[in-house]
Amino acid sequence: MGRARDAGSAIRTAVVGHVEWTSIARVARVPERGEVVHADVVWEGPAGGGAVAAVQMAALAGRTTFFTALGDDAAARRTEDILGRLGVRVVAATRTEATRGAVSLVDDTGERTTTTLGPRLQPSLDDALPWSDLAHCDVVHFVAGAPEVLKQARQARVLTATLRELATVAASGIRVDALAGSAADPAERYDPALLDTAPGLVVRTEGRQGGTYLEAGGAAGR
Repeated sequence: MGRARDAGSAIRTAVVGHVEWTSIARVARVPERGEVVHADVVWEGPAGGGAVAAVQMAALAGRTTFFTALGDDAAARRTEDILGRLGVRVVAATRTEATRGAVSLVDDTGERTTTTLGPRLQPSLDDALPWSDLAHCDVVHFVAGAPEVLKQARQARVLTATLRELATVAASGIRVDALAGSAADPAERYDPALLDTAPGLVVRTEGRQGGTYLEAGGAAGR
């Protein structure tokens, strides 16, 4: 984390992760088993942890580079077009599988229930992507990929990761500067016993209530 950045220069950021071409529909309530309900599609576009993080990173830093993998299909081309217009430079490996899809149902309480369609496509170090660019980044956020990809991302000045990839962080053996995830999602539970070295910061979000943080030194708050 010791590299200095020239005063006034733009923050260089990147996200490593996945995309799901997602349809979001509004329902009064999530249907019960065997039930058929009417839904109105209110949005369709690139989502998933990687794409969402990349859009937010671009909004904060002005632009970002998104390392991902996509199918050779219309969803991939639309993803690159939409994200590009939002300040995201997409560098994607092409897979023979279709770009992963998803359907999200949002009920009257605002709760979202999502079903993904197909295997998750994620980048690999074997892909001919500009991996050396990560060494010049001030911040990289890791959402999906193999432990070797996470190790490559560690070249960045600051490396953060989603708690959903805690097992990948553990397998890589490296220290990340921050882990973040939802306190309500069992898949994003933080288990410090899995890691050889604690992250500098752990953030757990709690929706409208904000969230909590825990520093490596023991300081905590919300």
